[in-house]
Amino acid sequence: MYSCYVRATLEFAFLNEHRLEPCFGECFDLEHIKDACITLDSGKVNGKIVVKVE
Repeated sequence: MYSCYVRATLEFAFLNEHRLEPCFGECFDLEHIKDACITLDSGKVNGKIVVKVE
């Protein structure tokens, strides 16, 4: 088993080597927050639901 320091070093090396990108399922404007909540509750979205606040 690795020490915490070694494990963290290995994890950071992995993250530096591989580009990880978030998976966005849906994007809603703030005025459509009701639709965003309905979509979230449906459980049919793969990825994150984003609500833009501008």
